Amino acid sequence: MEENKNLNVNEDVSRMVKDFVWDYLNEGANSDNMQGWLSGEMTKLMPEMSADEADSTSREIIDSVNDLNGRIKAVQQADNTEDWFRDEFNKETADFSAAEKGKLLTEAYNGLSNAESGFTGEAPELAEEIPDEEWDSFSLIQMSSDVVKKANVASLMSVDSDEETEDSIQHGIEECIEIEGAEVITAETGTAADVGIKCAAAWAVYAAKKKGMLSEELSQNISARDISSMAVGAVETAKVCINAASGACSAEDAVERIQRVGVARLVDKLADKAPGVCASIGGIFGPQGAAIGLAVGSAVSFLAKTEVGEFFKNGLNKIATKARKGLAKIGKKVVNGAKNLFNKAKSKVKGLFA
Repeated sequence: MEENKNLNVNEDVSRMVKDFVWDYLNEGANSDNMQGWLSGEMTKLMPEMSADEADSTSREIIDSVNDLNGRIKAVQQADNTEDWFRDEFNKETADFSAAEKGKLLTEAYNGLSNAESGFTGEAPELAEEIPDEEWDSFSLIQMSSDVVKKANVASLMSVDSDEETEDSIQHGIEECIEIEGAEVITAETGTAADVGIKCAAAWAVYAAKKKGMLSEELSQNISARDISSMAVGAVETAKVCINAASGACSAEDAVERIQRVGVARLVDKLADKAPGVCASIGGIFGPQGAAIGLAVGSAVSFLAKTEVGEFFKNGLNKIATKARKGLAKIGKKVVNGAKNLFNKAKSKVKGLFA
């Protein structure tokens, strides 16, 4: 019974995302004031919300999306993900001692382990706290490397946990006559269209939280910034799946891009330096966060703007869903990070998007 309830909640959230992204494509995209439009939408749906709260929340969502977009663009251009993560982490924790950095990285590792455990059902492999005096440059480098590997695994596991045959993507492509409208949803990260879609999706999830539509555990302490992170991750994943399914990028590139988005989201979360990092990372990167991400991603993949007032063709939704399932299948082959993925599954990966 509980499983059916969760499915209904996800469908409701997905419907809200469709409505708000749809409104953005038809109305918000023509607005010169994104914050004003977003605030207005908030007070329309929730008249009990004060104008001050609507303004501050819309600003927080927009700032969060822009901050995360900047990190995503940077990590996608980086030569080495682990080096990028370490540089960004050190920049955000410049005033921390080595021990304080080590403790924060350990929390991040354990949070990601808890997220992974939520998908696998196995006991999490938690890192033990080490004495303050034992943290040095070498141990911090090793822990940051381990954290990135965990983030890579969690990112792929969160794409989708459903089983699907390995040739599903090819079948999806064969069923779809043509793809139209993808240029809007797959707009370059940081463009006005990209920011608007992500803000609209984040606002829809925030509204779902305020209305009690999200799972109780996830919604208790989740912030607008965390919701924005999940929305941005979901939209980026939808974009990658559409590009992979249409042949705009290879499967190997798609997998790495999804992983890099996860690393960018993790750095963004650690930059908050907020208490309870382990618990919140386990939530937003685990099954509950993935369920919300899936609701957002399925909605965004369905919408497009070939002309004002038109939906994405059903075929695009089909093809993006198949791509998502296929990437999830690949992700299940990951045991010890990205190296395992490319060493053990490379030949099958190439065939999936042939």
